[in-house]
Amino acid sequence: MKVPGLTKYGPRVVARSIKPIKKGEEVCIAYTDLLQPKEMRHCDLWSKYRFVCCCERCSALPEMYVDSILKSDAWSLVTNHDNSKEADCDDLAEFLDQTIAEYMSDGNPEACCKKLENMLCGILEGSPIQEPSKTNFRLHPLHYLSLNAYIALSSACKVLSTNLLATDSNKQSKSRASNVHRASVGYSLLLAGATHHLFMSESSLLANSAVLWVSAGESIIDFLRISCKTKFKLYSHPEFPREAYKCKETSLRFLECISKKLTWSWLYLVRGLYYLENVKSPVDFSWLGLENTCQVTEDWRNAAEFCLCDEYKFETETCIEEYRTLEQVAVCCLAYGKYLATICWGQESYLVHRVGKLFHDIM
Repeated sequence: MKVPGLTKYGPRVVARSIKPIKKGEEVCIAYTDLLQPKEMRHCDLWSKYRFVCCCERCSALPEMYVDSILKSDAWSLVTNHDNSKEADCDDLAEFLDQTIAEYMSDGNPEACCKKLENMLCGILEGSPIQEPSKTNFRLHPLHYLSLNAYIALSSACKVLSTNLLATDSNKQSKSRASNVHRASVGYSLLLAGATHHLFMSESSLLANSAVLWVSAGESIIDFLRISCKTKFKLYSHPEFPREAYKCKETSLRFLECISKKLTWSWLYLVRGLYYLENVKSPVDFSWLGLENTCQVTEDWRNAAEFCLCDEYKFETETCIEEYRTLEQVAVCCLAYGKYLATICWGQESYLVHRVGKLFHDIM
């Protein structure tokens, strides 16, 4: 029976599919952070909801690619179940949590950045390692602890840059603030690229990718506003096909585009930043021995109705070529993040409107 008023004004739940659903296929929703390894997800779900998840990802034997990467602590990507290695990982997790807790308590972003970068490079208090390795990482760059460190670093570096500009406006402080903000952009791009690499094999990470690509694009825009000392104007921006079934093709086309754009601008972003300098690319992880997801077949290239940013003109007084390329990278990140957000939450979602406002501000 239709109750007057309820259907129009009452509460409602909208379910959106992020991929085509086959007849009889099980439909799942996430109750926990999907960027955690299986053991941590199960622990979280049991403590909060008292159930053991039996979804396709949790039940897979052998475990899915995304879970093997999230808990890999060896450069060779061989998951090591040695107790000493697990204990070492537990120590790093405790160190990460403690560092973030201290930052939330004392509000000292500089100390937080130093500790987390040392953790990523393998320099910890009391550790026998005194210098970071030039050929290796203590943690795999796509390990879940690395991803959590990138989240904290991108935020803390941005706060530190803002603080430096607010407390002192001399040339030296502005230069340091720009360098710190450059690190924030680097960690934001690495986080978005790493998450997207995992998303290409696990569609449930679509929401994470949407948020992180928008965040990366916004971080670049903030950096350019500080560093360029001029306004830049975008005459138009790329649009993506709205059909969810074209998501994979569009994602591959986006990766190919942004990988080319970052060829030189990434070198500029990470210059003098030790950990990030060891990262060859934030979107193409073939340098880690992983599959290169930036290669696109001709059929997919034709199917993905993606507009390269080369077709759009920028009005800027910027004299540094890297800045011009970064402008294009920012637009790619924002437009693609908006595309993913539209699939995940719809045209009227907060994130879609936020990207629209950002584009409006620079149009």
